[in-house]
Formats: sequence, C-alpha cells, structure tokens
Amino acid sequence: MPPRVDVLIMTAEKDECEAAQAVGGRAWQRHDVDSDAPYSVREVGRLSIALARPVRPGGRAAAALAARLIERLRPPYVAMSGACSGRPGEVALGDVVVAEHVYAYDEGRVGAAGFEADHRHLPQDRAWVRAAQDFDPTGLPSHCAATQAGALLWFLERLRDGREPRDEPARRRWFPGKAWPAWLDEWAAQGLIERHARHNVLTAKGKGFLERALYDDVDGPARMPFAVKAAPMASGASEVARGGVWEWLAGMGQRGIAALDREAAAVATVAHEHRLPWLVAKGVADHADGRDDGRFRAFAARASAEVLYALLASRVPPVPPAVIPPATPSTMDLPPVPSTVERPVALEGRARRLTGRDKLAFCRQLGDSWRELADALEVPPHAKARFGHGDEPRDLWEWLEMRGRLGELPAALDRICRTDLADPLR
Repeated sequence: MPPRVDVLIMTAEKDECEAAQAVGGRAWQRHDVDSDAPYSVREVGRLSIALARPVRPGGRAAAALAARLIERLRPPYVAMSGACSGRPGEVALGDVVVAEHVYAYDEGRVGAAGFEADHRHLPQDRAWVRAAQDFDPTGLPSHCAATQAGALLWFLERLRDGREPRDEPARRRWFPGKAWPAWLDEWAAQGLIERHARHNVLTAKGKGFLERALYDDVDGPARMPFAVKAAPMASGASEVARGGVWEWLAGMGQRGIAALDREAAAVATVAHEHRLPWLVAKGVADHADGRDDGRFRAFAARASAEVLYALLASRVPPVPPAVIPPATPSTMDLPPVPSTVERPVALEGRARRLTGRDKLAFCRQLGDSWRELADALEVPPHAKARFGHGDEPRDLWEWLEMRGRLGELPAALDRICRTDLADPLR
C-alpha cells in the first residue's frame, strides 16, 4: 500500500530534486525504485512529503510522471520547486517567483503572419497568491542581509551588463539605508568605478576585479538578500536563452510576465484536471539572455524549496492517518474515532450502531450517487479527488468514519432521495 502523503512535490531535474531533499532533511525513504515512477517520502515538519522528478526536463515528462503519482498516491496537494528564468526589471537573480497564474506561451497556431497565440491561463487560488505576497523570507537559511562586499559584486555586474543599478528591483535590498552614496564614493576612490552626475562607469580596474571575483566564485552564492514575488509564469517546450524574449512574451498580451520555465504549466494542468490545489515556486537562475554561467542555479533551486516548504507548512493541513488509535488525538484536532462496537445509539434521524454488514450494503448499492452524497456532506474537492476509481463509496464511508461523521449519513441520503439506503442505517 502506498504511504500516506500530504503533498506531492515535483522537480524537473536531478539537481533541483537533490536541493529539495537537502532542504527537507536527511533519511528520505525511497519507493518504487524499479518502476517507471519512483519517488521518495519524508516527514517535513508536520507534513508527509513525496518528492519526484522525471528522467529528463520538459513539460511532457513532468506531466506524465505527475499524473502517475497522483493516481498512485492520491495527494491532496501538488507543488513544484526548482529553477527558472526571470524577467530583468521585475525580479533579480536569486529571487523566488511564486506562480500567480501559469500558461503555455507556445500554445497557438503558426499562420502566414507568424505565430498567433491562443493562451489558456490557469489561475492560482487567491489565498495562495496573498500568502506569497505577504511572505517574508527573512529567517530562511538561504536569506541574509546585504553586505558591502556582496553589493559591490552586484553593482559591478549591473554596469558590465549595461543595466542601470539605480533602477533595478533589488537595489534597495543590496543598499540598505543611506549606503548607496557612501559605498559608491568609496568604490570610486578605489578606482573600481567612475562617478558622473547621472551615471557610473565600470573602469578597467573594476572590470578586472569583477572577472577575478566571478572566476573564483565556482559554487555560486550560499546566501543572498532575495525576495519572493507572486507573478505570472509562462512555460514552453524549448529552453530560451536569447535576448528579446520578454518583449516578445509581453507583446502577446501578458505584460506582467516575470518568470519562464518548461514544466510549471504542465504540472499545474495535471493537478487541475485531478481537481487538486497546486503551488509552484521557482528561483531565478538567469534572465534568458544567453549570459547564464550557471552560478545562481544551485541557489535558485535551494531557495525555491525553502520558500515552498514554508508556504506549504503555513497553509496545508496534514491528512489524518488511515487508522487512528483511540488514545492518540488526530493531527486535525478531531476527537478519536470510536470503534464500531463502542458507537452509541444515535438520535432520531441519525445512524444507529453501524456494522461491517452496513458498510458492505452501502458500498454495493450507492453507485454513482456517491457524487451527490459527497456534495450533500460538503466533502472538499481535494478529498473527493483522492477517492479511488470504482472504490468511491468505500472511500467516502471511510473518510466519514475517520472524522466521526457516519451519523450524518441517513439525513444526507434523504436529501439526495436515497431513502432506500438511509432507512436501514437509522
């Protein structure tokens, strides 16, 4: 029997999966290692997390694996972490983008006039968007306050790439308080930059200093003053590494696009088709401009996993275990479910003392009425999505039993005109 899982987390590549494992902790238990859909499970905080990756990146591979694991594990939530490309001016290298909505940017048709987009946007739940907007990464292991040494490298890189540091979204994070004029004067005195009235110039000495520092920084940053941004994320079948891609995407109608990847839209679509809530958080490893040296990829994968785990822990309730010992309170703060022989006779209109024979008759006779019954009992969509195909009546019964709600069955059956099942249960 598959383990109980609260969240299925997908990653696209091996290094992203390893980063998510490292953030979650040691001793992940591997499952189905010889199958076409292996995964690992570990308790991370109060949640049981399943973590998986396809053998190659891309939306098709990620979607196929996610679909198989959703059918096998029936998780109430699906999520994804990893690295992405970020739009300059919207996000900085190392920032984490939480998808406000996702879409496939290459969905459409190619006509005589060129590509004609036909995007299908998949919006994120407003509660998740608000949680991402309010999220403060301060205190996460990968986050730190800015240092003058770090700000110098950041500033010189912007000048080298022809970008005005004063206009960059990360400027306030790298230059806290009144540090901007003081630090720039100091670097000018060292001969690293030339200060002019409305701009700064990278000197030959500054260029040499930067090249040496970047050459020595083989592992990339370990900690940064990164930010979390909720914004649209586009996915496509091809990896993009050329200038002008952001203007091209904005020209198709999505002006607020902030991130670009290959898998988010596919994984979110699979979750949506299974009626499951989804969450995507990805770190900015490059700007899709052909200048990527791989230096920020490890940080992006690690920071996105930290943000994802923190958001999940703040909003996802653990799934109750399948069997709850009478002496152990449920993780959902529900009272223990008494055994069948201990269940007291209920009031008029509610279930009497129920037996295994009652359960068998209910499961055999309910049929397709289980959908109406689940709606009458206000079973949430993500719980219904976990019911096995063909076993929905049994799973519905056990879902109610775990929560001590079997006594509500007769009245709910009456409401959907199934008194033939309600009367024997009274």
